[in-house]
Amino acid sequence: MKFKRKKTALVLSIIMVILLLPMEASAFNQKESNALLPQEDYTYGENMFITETRSSPPDMYIGTPYQESSMDGFVEYTDNDGSRYMMRVRHIKLQQIDVGPIVNSTHVISVPRGMTYSTSETKTIQKSYTSSWNVGANFGINLIKWLDIKVNTQYTSTNSETTTFAVQQGQSYTFPSGVDPSYNIAHFYIGFVHDKYEVVADIVRRVTKQVSTEVYGIEIDDEPRATATVYLADGRVIYMRAELIPLRIIDNYYIEYITEYDYENMETEYGTLLSPKPITYLLLNNLAAK
Repeated sequence: MKFKRKKTALVLSIIMVILLLPMEASAFNQKESNALLPQEDYTYGENMFITETRSSPPDMYIGTPYQESSMDGFVEYTDNDGSRYMMRVRHIKLQQIDVGPIVNSTHVISVPRGMTYSTSETKTIQKSYTSSWNVGANFGINLIKWLDIKVNTQYTSTNSETTTFAVQQGQSYTFPSGVDPSYNIAHFYIGFVHDKYEVVADIVRRVTKQVSTEVYGIEIDDEPRATATVYLADGRVIYMRAELIPLRIIDNYYIEYITEYDYENMETEYGTLLSPKPITYLLLNNLAAK
């Protein structure tokens, strides 16, 4: 464990951060807890920015992930201008744990060396998850709003939208052992860091395509008016006015235009979700410093 020190009178010179374990084991169900973990391999700067993070376990997701090649999970969406899309949140995948800076920081108690103090009141802090998107120029704000709703639904299926952390009245804090003797008071704080998730969304747009189907045969009936019966290679039988044959059949192919969802040109957009994680940390200083 590394510490940065600044030898200036009355300046807080050591920042040690102790992460809290959730009461529940699930990485996606972080609740209130007062359990303490060792600092391990974390390093914190003087302004309480986390400068190192541990690698996260692989393949941890919020909600149901989908394979890129699959067509599962798509839902049709109609924009305000009438445009229709098929969209899904492909996955929300854990990238990093314990990402700083510390936010919503609140002082809990100050404890002199060799002492144990208990809190005289309950301290409570709250933090909601946040999401953001890095999207292309042709990606409308209404599509982002729709995806935000889907991300919220997926996130809250396993988490509370807002994480609450409380230190109850009567909670005991002891000046830590093994501290440099030049420091004689420990200030305990609570706050939040975040677990960072990659969000991947897929969008499929509707396109109009020209389709050519080989013609197997044509029959023309002159009565009561010139009507053509066209037999296509895919088994369809098309009826049309005979006068339209030069416009609809070219080089023995029946030409038509169809509108469909173009899954072959699926667009992929990327975002970030930050899930709050409560922590307890302390600052040490020497009140007698000059």
